[in-house]
Amino acid sequence: MPSSTFFGLPEAKQAKIIAAAREAFTRVPASQVTVADVVQLAQIPRGSFYQYFKDKDDLYFYLISTFKQHFQKRFVEILDQLHGDLFAALKAMFHQEIFTFVNGPDKKLLRNLFMDLDYRNYQRLSPMHVRPHHHFSQWTEEIKAHTDLSLLNVDEEQFDLLIHILLGFLGHSTARYFMLQNQELPVTSDDFDEQFDLVLSWFENGVLNSTRGNQA
Repeated sequence: MPSSTFFGLPEAKQAKIIAAAREAFTRVPASQVTVADVVQLAQIPRGSFYQYFKDKDDLYFYLISTFKQHFQKRFVEILDQLHGDLFAALKAMFHQEIFTFVNGPDKKLLRNLFMDLDYRNYQRLSPMHVRPHHHFSQWTEEIKAHTDLSLLNVDEEQFDLLIHILLGFLGHSTARYFMLQNQELPVTSDDFDEQFDLVLSWFENGVLNSTRGNQA
């Protein structure tokens, strides 16, 4: 996260630095962006950059967090629109998310950010890296508060584990979509929506053939 020095800057200067970062990460994949690129675009001294951020990764994750904040707000709104139906909200959010990624003004920036996630960075972003029995973030508690738990066969503690897994699946699916765009014949958003819905239905309904019963 940025330092208190960054947050103490006038809003216009903060916005200028973030705009420079967005441009830098839009031009090339994150691994190719340098601090020099950002300070040149932002027109700030290199020393000032390190007063605001520890390093390039610190800026990178802060930039991603701005998209996460938008996602978090929209997800709770969709949960309310769908009367607390968690699985319906996940499906609707993913479909809208992919459409935004493919058609929105930030599509190249987001593609670069997702395509450059290595294992370490994915673990840092994913809710799966947090032990599920730890106290959940304010947002995941908010999800629980807006979810109709009567639709689920889990108690509140099990819900914490469930939402960890489902949010991890959502993030992984988004990253995988971008990876598949690099194929010779890229997958369409409609086809990928179908795949996402299929796997989500496995979480929701299970994969065991009901005619098998409990035979062993």
